[in-house]
Amino acid sequence: MRLARTGALLLVSFAAGAALMAVAGPAQDPKPIASGVVPWSGTPEVFPWGEMRKAFTGESFATKKLFVSSFVLKAGMEVHPPHRHAQEEFMTMVEGSGTWHLDGKEIPAKKGDVIYVAPWLKHGLKNTGETSLVYFVAQWNPKGMEAAADPEKAK
Repeated sequence: MRLARTGALLLVSFAAGAALMAVAGPAQDPKPIASGVVPWSGTPEVFPWGEMRKAFTGESFATKKLFVSSFVLKAGMEVHPPHRHAQEEFMTMVEGSGTWHLDGKEIPAKKGDVIYVAPWLKHGLKNTGETSLVYFVAQWNPKGMEAAADPEKAK
């Protein structure tokens, strides 16, 4: 049941992102990623902070710089400090508890939360619980549009 719920949350996160990307127009790449299922049981990349399982990377029908992945964070850890980038991003909390960092605010993170991050907004997630934290990420740039300009560079 837990695995099915985990997979469903990944699909919800990716579907939400795909709905937002539909306005980008037809794909320009003749070979986007293929439809398919990436099982959770795949071998993770192991890091000092925990595990990462990349599901999809590259280009899809409406996206470029697509990155869909699952993470398992050890207690007290984060993948990296809060950061910013040009891609839009959804993160879905599946298990555990922590703290979201969103645009200078610290927000309690709990199971079931879904967070949207606009381009260049500073964001992050830290496991502040006593057990592992599991979350999914879907980020992309839309095709047919320029990536969002970095507002810091415009100053």
